[in-house]
Amino acid sequence: MKQSEKNILIIEFIFMAILILNAFLFRIENTILISIFLLIFLIISIEVLGYEKDRHRYKKDGILLGIIFASGFQIFIYLLGLITGFLENGYSLKLINIFRNTLPNLILIIITELFRYQLITKSQKRKSLKLLTTILFIVLDIVIMIPLYNLYDSRNFIEFLSIIVIPSISKNILFTYFILKFGYLTNICYRVIMELTIYIVPILPNINIYLDSVFKFTFPIIILMCLQKILNEKKDIEVRKPKILKIVDVFVTLFLLIVVFLTSGIFSHYALVIGSDSMNPNINKGDIVIVKKIKSEQIENIEVGDILVFNMRNKVVVHRVQKINDNNNRISFITKGDNNIDVDNWVVNENDVIGIVTAKIPIVGYPTVWLNEMIGG
Repeated sequence: MKQSEKNILIIEFIFMAILILNAFLFRIENTILISIFLLIFLIISIEVLGYEKDRHRYKKDGILLGIIFASGFQIFIYLLGLITGFLENGYSLKLINIFRNTLPNLILIIITELFRYQLITKSQKRKSLKLLTTILFIVLDIVIMIPLYNLYDSRNFIEFLSIIVIPSISKNILFTYFILKFGYLTNICYRVIMELTIYIVPILPNINIYLDSVFKFTFPIIILMCLQKILNEKKDIEVRKPKILKIVDVFVTLFLLIVVFLTSGIFSHYALVIGSDSMNPNINKGDIVIVKKIKSEQIENIEVGDILVFNMRNKVVVHRVQKINDNNNRISFITKGDNNIDVDNWVVNENDVIGIVTAKIPIVGYPTVWLNEMIGG
């Protein structure tokens, strides 16, 4: 290992150690202080390793692509808001407050990406060092957000993993790729649009935070797939991708689209995990059922024997229709779990109905049930 590579390892391990100390001891969350901390390490890395000017061949193309991808994501999210609705932005939109909110975060973005560029470009052809750098910036994301969560609370911990940690993995892999192919300016442009828009718009799409995390995890993966194709077309000699990798890309894309479709709850069908044994043996605990939403004008199409999904006593219940009552054009249902001896001790009214079960996927949802039981859900 070259001396320069050893120096990178030393810098990264010291940086990582301080991050971990901050996460569990100091818990500093001030953006300016974090920026100063990063700036110190950026200066040290330049003094120890030297600085290499950004001479990437496709730098301008990368900046344009970063702007297009980030803008496209924001447009998609706001178009989705036309379906899910909008919320008023909680941040003040007075000019002075916009300045106070955006400037510290802009400084943090710029310093972070310069430091990332410095470490990755000096890693030369060492893939292990590039991987370590990617992990380092995932840890940085985590440390910045840790003070906002009580990780000793199981529900908060799972929320933290879902909303912060998992999206950070794909995001930082993308940023490493951007640095390697286009340089640091692409990352800066992309992040400014993705992260600072929230401080300057009056309304925000009313999207479930877990669905938002699914989008933020999958979008960098989709970008990586697109970039691979774009860069191959720019090369003088086309690099042929093995057929097996093309097949994997297709399946990954389809899988991600299906996940978004089934977990969003904004389309006509969505997925629901079964958390009890009341419908044994036809539907078991841990199965996932596909629910077709029922509109008010479609209530009359429900028949005896259909598996009904409805709200009852602040819970979503999946039981079979045993009897249908029609009183003055007001339809109600008597339901029963297949594994229960007696019918349910309630009446399901039209307003309680969510939909009917159209299919099931065995066992796949059991990890979700286990997590939910662990946190007392």
